[in-house]
Amino acid sequence: MKTTQIFLFALIGINLTLKSQSIPVTGDGYHYYGPNSTWNEYLKVGGHERGTNRASIVATNGNLHIDSKNGFGLYLNHYSQGKTLINTQGGDVGIGTTVPGAKLHVNNGNNSYGTILANADESSFSLYAKTLVTQPANVESFRLGLKHGLNENNGYISFYRSTSVSGGFLGLATNGLERIRISKDGNVGIGTTSPDEKLTVKGKIHSEEVKVDLSVPGPDYVFKEGYDLRSLKEVQEHIRENGHLPNIPSAAEMEKNGVELGLMNMKLLEKIEELTLYLIHQNEEIFELRKKVEILENK
Repeated sequence: MKTTQIFLFALIGINLTLKSQSIPVTGDGYHYYGPNSTWNEYLKVGGHERGTNRASIVATNGNLHIDSKNGFGLYLNHYSQGKTLINTQGGDVGIGTTVPGAKLHVNNGNNSYGTILANADESSFSLYAKTLVTQPANVESFRLGLKHGLNENNGYISFYRSTSVSGGFLGLATNGLERIRISKDGNVGIGTTSPDEKLTVKGKIHSEEVKVDLSVPGPDYVFKEGYDLRSLKEVQEHIRENGHLPNIPSAAEMEKNGVELGLMNMKLLEKIEELTLYLIHQNEEIFELRKKVEILENK
């Protein structure tokens, strides 16, 4: 196939007396405008300004505008899978905004901005990202998640801002409800939005095994000499007065403050070791009594 190339290196005048003037060239409904002597005017390629199906490319004052009307879009395509380069010399790119505030600024103008869909058809599942317009302290500011059509009640990650420029926190949601919260202090909450420890769970935990690092010493001190082992009479009096074993919190305290597994297990082990000492002492007393009974029987 033969092709023809036309190179324009100078001003062209058609029906004009001065070649330095802007030059209109009209044909088949398109208009071409060239720069005048000030180089501040514009180049325009497009349909008639009053057309309802018009599209145009306009360069004016150092800016390039690509515009379409009546539902027509912009298509960038390469015949053999080439690269599409945008703004390679720096600057900001705006989609849905004429005043981009970042390298890529996307605005959908519908109570939220920055909505991005990663799918060719929104009727199917899509990955989306959006930043909320209203951003008071401790309220969701940015969301990244999965949507189906207009339904966002799938899984998503919520980013919350705090009362200052730092100290935000995260939320993970499924079926439209937040399930996990990571606070600014690094505390993780499951089933709660206000974790007060490194892991706070509101609900039941099903596990094959739980390993607890001890923050208190093991109760081997019970078997050491000098340990103040209460007599059973003293234990009985304590139970009558307080309604629970010595060194064990009451039921009301446990209901109010909960139970620390590591500490409570050590307290229970302490009581088991004390019971062992009581049995040893009772066994010694029984052995002595048997000896006395044998002596009496042999008389």
